Amino acid sequence: AQLELYIKILQKDNIAVVAHQASLVNSKTHLIDTLLSLGVNIKKVFAPEHGYRGISDAGEYVNDGIDIKKQDVVSLPGISLRDVVVFPSMVIPLFVGREKSITALNIAMDSSKEIILIAQKKADQDDPTIDDLYRVGTVAKILQLLKLPDGTVKVLVEGIKRIKIKEIRDENCFYVIPEINVENEFNERELDILSRALVSQFEQYIKLNKKIPTEILNTVSNIDENEKLCYTIAAHIQVKINIKQKILEIGDPKLKSEFILEVLQGEIDVLEVEKQVRSKVKSQMEKSQREYY
Repeated sequence: AQLELYIKILQKDNIAVVAHQASLVNSKTHLIDTLLSLGVNIKKVFAPEHGYRGISDAGEYVNDGIDIKKQDVVSLPGISLRDVVVFPSMVIPLFVGREKSITALNIAMDSSKEIILIAQKKADQDDPTIDDLYRVGTVAKILQLLKLPDGTVKVLVEGIKRIKIKEIRDENCFYVIPEINVENEFNERELDILSRALVSQFEQYIKLNKKIPTEILNTVSNIDENEKLCYTIAAHIQVKINIKQKILEIGDPKLKSEFILEVLQGEIDVLEVEKQVRSKVKSQMEKSQREYY
């Protein structure tokens, strides 16, 4: 009722808003989103600890920046990646050498330290165009940035959230406008069952694939949230980039879990065949050596 009383006054001016993550209208929509939808021109937002979206850690210094959820009007700098898909909750070092990508990193460092990471469809393209990029990427936070003597940059990033891309502009760097994410409904009981199946299947995969440290299983076993579990497992499955990209693109948590189970089973089948072949070859070699000596 108070909002209806003052909305016409607010619509006439540029305004600043003081808000936090619980500033909701009717316990549903954030006050900022509600005001924007009603045509109010918000110029500044002031927020306490955690930021008004609640995405910053306790005690973390929150830089001046832009709103990653005000996605219909705001763009973030983006960089294209070869041979890697970065998932939410994933921390990974990246070596960046292309001029556009370095420009994007500099822009991000001067504002919110947030950047959108997008995988290339073909890794051998040195100067990818907009059409060469996938349309789902990951908003990431820059944790560390180091400029190297050869002009390249080493940057440590942490994936924050998956985003669908509405538009990409190619200027001095890629500017990415995300779509507004629609939350998927899910059956919590069903996801719990799928999560247990994922952990069990991933354990089988690790036992057959000696390249993955067994300590990863302990990490995975202690993850309660289905989405984080899916992305953590996906980050460690040794499959082609297009498979990892498909995992990122699936928004529905049930379908995402089922697809990862399918991928894991396929990899387990291949590894078991390889194990049988190695065992057979070893047995034949031992037999030949006994006959020779």
